[in-house]
Amino acid sequence: MKIVVFFMASFPALAGVLLVQSSSFDTTAVHTTSLKFPVANAQGNFIVVCSRAGATNTQSFTVTDSNGNVYQQALKVGVPLDPTSETLVIVYAENIKGGANTVTVSDNTDGTMRVAILEYSGVAFRARSMQSPPHKASARPPTAEPQSRLPMAIL
Repeated sequence: MKIVVFFMASFPALAGVLLVQSSSFDTTAVHTTSLKFPVANAQGNFIVVCSRAGATNTQSFTVTDSNGNVYQQALKVGVPLDPTSETLVIVYAENIKGGANTVTVSDNTDGTMRVAILEYSGVAFRARSMQSPPHKASARPPTAEPQSRLPMAIL
């Protein structure tokens, strides 16, 4: 006769940043493009929108979505010595509203555009200035730190 013993243990879930869903799209000669998330966004999550536009290095971008989330710019890069090069922008919305969602990216120049949208769970935020240690007096000034608000912690 065999005796089989089952052990059941409860382990706390490991908290971390998880990619929930993503989508991307390439267009040509447009000012505006829209991209829908495959499934509804979950309330409280985090959205990243990356866009590359290929007309100039000084393009300006506007990002909105159908849920009314507010986007902050994390990064914008153009090649300074080549005015005909591309511009990359990364924006994010934190603590988002839930539901079906379409993201719209607009820029000020006709040209090729690639847009990627990503939804993450498990991202917490703190202003960068709250993370930095206080500067001590020294003979040289402290190095400049980018003034941006980026994800700094994991739940």
